[in-house]
Amino acid sequence: EAALAWRAREGVDQLVQAPPVGRDEFEWLMPAGCVGHDREGRPVILERPGRDRQAVLAALAAMSAEEFVRQQVCSKECIRHFLGAASRRRGRRISKFVSVIDAGGIGRHHFDRRNVAFFKAFAEVSSANYPDCLERLFVVRAPYLMTALWALLRPLLHPVTAAKVSILGGDYAAALEADGVSLPSGKLPESDELEGWVASTRRLLAAARAEAGESPSLAEGVLPPADARAIRQLLAAPRATPAARRPSPRERAPPAEVAKGEGAPPDSLCRKEEQEARLAPASVLVGPVHATVDSAAAWLAALAARLAICVEGGGSQRSPVPA
Repeated sequence: EAALAWRAREGVDQLVQAPPVGRDEFEWLMPAGCVGHDREGRPVILERPGRDRQAVLAALAAMSAEEFVRQQVCSKECIRHFLGAASRRRGRRISKFVSVIDAGGIGRHHFDRRNVAFFKAFAEVSSANYPDCLERLFVVRAPYLMTALWALLRPLLHPVTAAKVSILGGDYAAALEADGVSLPSGKLPESDELEGWVASTRRLLAAARAEAGESPSLAEGVLPPADARAIRQLLAAPRATPAARRPSPRERAPPAEVAKGEGAPPDSLCRKEEQEARLAPASVLVGPVHATVDSAAAWLAALAARLAICVEGGGSQRSPVPA
């Protein structure tokens, strides 16, 4: 419900047809698009944030965090529609994609404090409204600094999150093929060969309308028809009355004058059960989704910024720690 309210408040459903101001420039500076599929039919999304280093840095300097996040949300919406097309093509739900980030041209200047704050702001929005949509992340043509930073960061992440990320050098084709990533031309296309997110998504939606007679809804964007119908029925069903709160062990205990008698729970047992009840909500969060890959990217950027400060400062800080 919170995600749907956010979509309505921010006008997210209209971003493909009415993209943010400066979208053409943003797509030229940070070209991206769907370049293939893996063996399970998931879209393979290529991003090149380092196409023109000086132009990208100048654009980011002229942009506010809110503008940057909205541009990235527009890209996320395009990906969502490609997931919907993959679901309809395979006849089953496909809600995750494979990301390939070409790190060629990325330098330490991309990781200054302001840019790191931008990516952290987007990571918060992404994890709250597009959760668990990344299957794998490949960083190709990664410079040595990024490889070294990943070696430091990896032990800090949940193993399930860390297993999703592969940092590769210039010889990446074999690794992608081994993971089932199929590229139509056998290699990643050049930046000028990418059509652009908005244009390619509009073409995709036009084809979907011609085939189905209507534009896919939000639910149908990532679900096959049977699952979409089930979700609509679930949302239309009357809500059940919330269950009464379960009394704590101390509340269930008999009055003081009776507690001395037989059957009264010991104070130590009451304290133990109360402590478990307080810890239960937190324990639910400690699992495979301990950290999203978007958050991991923000940590990586922060760590890169710290290491760059150490290098420029002549090694005055001996062990950089993420902010």
